[in-house]
Amino acid sequence: LVQKASDPDPARRYPSVEALRQDLENRRNHQPLLARGADRLYLARRFTRRHRGKLAIALLVLLTLAAAAITSRRAEQRASESEKIAWRAHAEAAWVTNTLASLLSKLARGDAGQSEVREVLEEAEKHLQNELMQTAPEAEARLRHALALAYLEMGQKGQAQKHAERAAELARGTRGLGPQDLENNLEILRRLGDDAGME
Repeated sequence: LVQKASDPDPARRYPSVEALRQDLENRRNHQPLLARGADRLYLARRFTRRHRGKLAIALLVLLTLAAAAITSRRAEQRASESEKIAWRAHAEAAWVTNTLASLLSKLARGDAGQSEVREVLEEAEKHLQNELMQTAPEAEARLRHALALAYLEMGQKGQAQKHAERAAELARGTRGLGPQDLENNLEILRRLGDDAGME
């Protein structure tokens, strides 16, 4: 301000006392000075100084949004990884249960004595009372399906029906079980029904 007001070249001085008063007022209010011209960096600094609080809030909001976006993305990636692990465990459980069903069925048809087969089946039924099994309906449905197949092979239709009905009920309402699981249990029930009609 002093430099512009006392410039040796009259053309570069303030044109009037009113212009000098306006620049003094601008200085007090953190407004751009006429003496500085329209330099963009200068204007940006003045704007920032004048709106410091609002700009700080806007920056805080932007940083919060960026942090939320990053956190959300990381959570999404973790959920995706967890889902892959869960489906892998599901596939492994299905394989183990199908293998068990196959073994029980072969055992029921094979050379093993009825008492030995019953002992194996009773042990499998004890697992249905297990607390873990009560919180894992998918595993319960698969084990009941295996038991129904084995009892069907042994000719114990009442036991086969009990387990096939419960397995079908679970297959209708359990996320990890699909239409094929339901159909497998309904097939056992149909076979039992066909056998009852033939008697």
